[in-house]
Amino acid sequence: MQSVYETVDYQDRINMIGSAIHDQGQEWIDSHSGEIAWLKENGLTPQEAEQQFTDWITNARSNIDQSERRHGIGGHRRT
Repeated sequence: MQSVYETVDYQDRINMIGSAIHDQGQEWIDSHSGEIAWLKENGLTPQEAEQQFTDWITNARSNIDQSERRHGIGGHRRT
């Protein structure tokens, strides 16, 4: 049976792993040796996966904020 990490594409897998590391830190790293091995096989460290996740989520939030401003959602409208 595949893990949830094995069912998603490459970048999603990195973001999922990075998110878990971001949230749970060393405890997650210590308990998921298979995912850490996968990162290493793909030339990444746990810290790089976490950074890719952080960059991705920061960019996604920025895009949402920009979209909301363009459409007058969230924030204050000028009258």
